[in-house]
Amino acid sequence: ADTGIEMIKSVIDEHPLKHKYWVTLNWVMSDYEWLQDNTTYEEHQQQVTSWLDYVASRQKTHLSAWCGGYLQWEKPHVHIHLLSEKPLKIQKAKEAWKHGSPHHQQIRDYEPDFTQKRSLDLEQSSVFYQYRYHRAFQGRQIHCPCKATQCRAGRCPYQQ
Repeated sequence: ADTGIEMIKSVIDEHPLKHKYWVTLNWVMSDYEWLQDNTTYEEHQQQVTSWLDYVASRQKTHLSAWCGGYLQWEKPHVHIHLLSEKPLKIQKAKEAWKHGSPHHQQIRDYEPDFTQKRSLDLEQSSVFYQYRYHRAFQGRQIHCPCKATQCRAGRCPYQQ
């Protein structure tokens, strides 16, 4: 399994979309609300996909995302390695998440060499954390803003 995680990390690190972020999105709810919540994991995945599409469209940038969601005994949250064609407007991206206040969302720059710089094991990287302790899910590989003529014509350069 670790070889697979290392491969995912290599793909993220070497991806042509150069602006890379480590994102945590939280569904903000009280303990009582959480215990009463009947939203399925698949519905939460769809909410994440909708957020990615919205951010891509509003910020006019192509996005690629690797997602890891909560385990059944945890409050709903998702970690995303988010790659963008252009720098993101962080506050606007946080505000676009409709399931909790921007204050409870985190979007940080992803540093591929974070562990190396700090003399940490590769296993302490965000990619290992996401894929070891969360349920992986992959939506579409590219979230296209459909703004450029070639994208609207079905010839998105990132969909190749």
